[in-house]
Amino acid sequence: MTWQMTTVLYHSSANSTLAIVVDASDNAVGAALPQQVTNGWKPLAFYSKPLFPAQRRCSAYYRELLAACMAIKYFRHMVEGRSFLLFTDHKP
Repeated sequence: MTWQMTTVLYHSSANSTLAIVVDASDNAVGAALPQQVTNGWKPLAFYSKPLFPAQRRCSAYYRELLAACMAIKYFRHMVEGRSFLLFTDHKP
C-alpha cells in the first residue's frame, strides 16, 4: 500500500517507533510521520509545502536536507524527547 492510497490517520502510541519520511521535488517538499506497529507502518500525519523560487534553484541535495529540516520542525511536537528514524530517497 502506498501513502497516496491511505485514507485513515492513526493515533500515536507512546511505545511505538516513529519515523519521518521526506522527499523533495523541483517545486515542493513533502513528509509523512508514520509509526511502526506489528503489521507495518501506519501514518500519523502528513506535511507538504511549496518551495520559494530561490529554494527551487538549489541542488537536489539541499532540497532534500531542507525537506528534512522543515519536517522535523513541523512534527517537533510529536518527536520531541523521543528517538525517531529519518528516511530520504536521495542518493548523492
